[in-house]
Amino acid sequence: MDISALEALLASPEEWAEYRRSLKGQRPDLARATLTGANLIGLDLAGADLTDADLSSAALNGATLSSAKLLRVDLTGADLTGSSFVRADLTHADFSGADLTGANLTGAILVGATFVEADLTRTNLTGTETMYSNFFRARVTLETVSRAGHPLEDVLRDIAMPPPLEEGLVRIQVPLPMSVDPQVFADLTFSVAVVARLVSRVGARLNATSGEDFRTDTPGSVLVKTDNESSSVAVVRTHYGSPWWIDLAELGPSMVAGAAAAGMGGAALVLRKRNERLLSFLLTLARVSERKLWLESRVERRRHELEQERANTATEIERRSRREAEIVALHIDADSEAGFRQRVTEAIPDPEALRVVLEAIPQLMPLIGEGFTVLTGESRETDPRVPSP
Repeated sequence: MDISALEALLASPEEWAEYRRSLKGQRPDLARATLTGANLIGLDLAGADLTDADLSSAALNGATLSSAKLLRVDLTGADLTGSSFVRADLTHADFSGADLTGANLTGAILVGATFVEADLTRTNLTGTETMYSNFFRARVTLETVSRAGHPLEDVLRDIAMPPPLEEGLVRIQVPLPMSVDPQVFADLTFSVAVVARLVSRVGARLNATSGEDFRTDTPGSVLVKTDNESSSVAVVRTHYGSPWWIDLAELGPSMVAGAAAAGMGGAALVLRKRNERLLSFLLTLARVSERKLWLESRVERRRHELEQERANTATEIERRSRREAEIVALHIDADSEAGFRQRVTEAIPDPEALRVVLEAIPQLMPLIGEGFTVLTGESRETDPRVPSP
């Protein structure tokens, strides 16, 4: 490290600019410099050698570090908003907790770099080398530009959006950050497996015929009790990403044994169109207000269908020819274990059914703790449980 370079940098922007002119194009040597918490806002550090430097908590917003040598640099907690690292070598750099909002890292070498809990809002990562990089819990928005130079909104639209939901399927969908510990996926999948097991052990039936049945001063109109009726829930497909989702299908009770023997090919022939037990059980996990909103959306859907049928519009004729499934959403917000336990206790009057569900609460918490959306692909035919307007 050149001590004169460090002194000029810390003295004032004017002295640093004068020092750079004296180098006549040579690279400033700030290797292993200690610059913790330094105010370097807007400074020109392009091409500087900052190998092994400590810039933790430094203010570098608007600074230029293009083509700089930043191997193993410590940038933890630094303010890097609007900074430029174009074509910089950031091999094994540590950006943990740093704010890179609007930063430009085009063409930077990020091999082995750490971005744990860094803010990458609108960060440009076009053409970067990110092999072995760690983006665990980094904040990535749809405006963040990917390595290929496309906003992540476009990338997600092309490769990560769930396919259309067919009639007879139930999709459980969880919004997750772009970078997440794989254990989260495993825990969510296990929670859904517990839901499937409970559906086969606990009988739940919708008991609502109108929006008024879901009053906020009552537990809600879902009948739940232990049930000996044979049933099964099969996984159709799963997506491990953001959002995480899994498509489930309820098998008809009389065909469970045969479907199990035949494998998924046989199971696909006996899918229930309404998924009554599965959907009803998921409604049991929701708050009364969430069930009420779900039912109101179904009533509104039916009202809209009737209006379209009466109008006999071209859109309605085309829709009938396609026999599309209507997507209905039940949104269940995240809750604590204590809060969830209380609402389940209020919702399930049958003692044996309540015992079974309460015992499974710890295994359900990965799902309940994140909050999730239930999407159903329903027939556009009239549902006898939904009143006509």
